[in-house]
Amino acid sequence: MSNKVFYYISICFLIGCVSVFSQTKKTANPQNCNTQLASIIKHSDFEYPDKNYYVRIEDTTGGTVIIKAYVRNNLSDNPKKPQMVESVVSWFIIQPQHDGIYQSMNALDPEEPDFRKLKIDEKAFGTLLKCIEKNY
Repeated sequence: MSNKVFYYISICFLIGCVSVFSQTKKTANPQNCNTQLASIIKHSDFEYPDKNYYVRIEDTTGGTVIIKAYVRNNLSDNPKKPQMVESVVSWFIIQPQHDGIYQSMNALDPEEPDFRKLKIDEKAFGTLLKCIEKNY
């Protein structure tokens, strides 16, 4: 009898642990970082005429984070077979010192880079940095 009770308690404990682990894993992933990033950029002073753009972390190398803002366009004439392409509207960078998000003002000119620091929510930015450190 006591073996059965111990067995049922063990099963309940394992199910609880798996449930907690799966919930934790869902909240900490790269997609969550991109969602946080999109919210920060959309609430910053970045100006783009259409608010229907997307934001994604493109690369994290040597402490530098490269971010792409883009729109999706359907090039297909057939509505049943969409051919989606991404068109870049802006590039952003978070430098290794992590002091803010900078918008590239001339991404096509590597000779004389020009960046503008965005006005962002600093608390949300700190949360984003923790997410990036954990997932990238």
